[in-house]
Amino acid sequence: MTTEIKGYIAKDGFWRINAKLYLNDECHDKPIKFIIDSGSQITLLSPNFAKKIGLGFDTLSAINEIPIGGPGKCTARPLPKVEIILKGTDYLTQCRMYVPNPKCYKKRGWSLIGQDVLRQFNLKSDNKTRKIILIPISSLTAPVQFK
Repeated sequence: MTTEIKGYIAKDGFWRINAKLYLNDECHDKPIKFIIDSGSQITLLSPNFAKKIGLGFDTLSAINEIPIGGPGKCTARPLPKVEIILKGTDYLTQCRMYVPNPKCYKKRGWSLIGQDVLRQFNLKSDNKTRKIILIPISSLTAPVQFK
């Protein structure tokens, strides 16, 4: 049996899905609104949300900082162990998530799911109904075992 993860296509044309963040095995109850960006290689957590949970850009290690948006445009720093659970399911997936520098990241409220997470799913869209469906296909995506 396959669990479908449903999202939607917003009026602005972006594909969106909601998720909860598990960081170092701690769940943050406030859902995060992600834009599905199939052109992005990485997954980004918005600087605004990261700051709310005490993990702002300035608090993260610069050791593994990476460039984003082209050479010299902006940088992002990785979060520690991150997993996300996609809304409406009990599926948890591991990913490497980065927080962009809010000084150069213009869309500060946006979180993005990139190709690194999308590779773990079969993505289907229906522009007529404005719905998207993600079907877990990766061994990195597994049902959550709640205690």
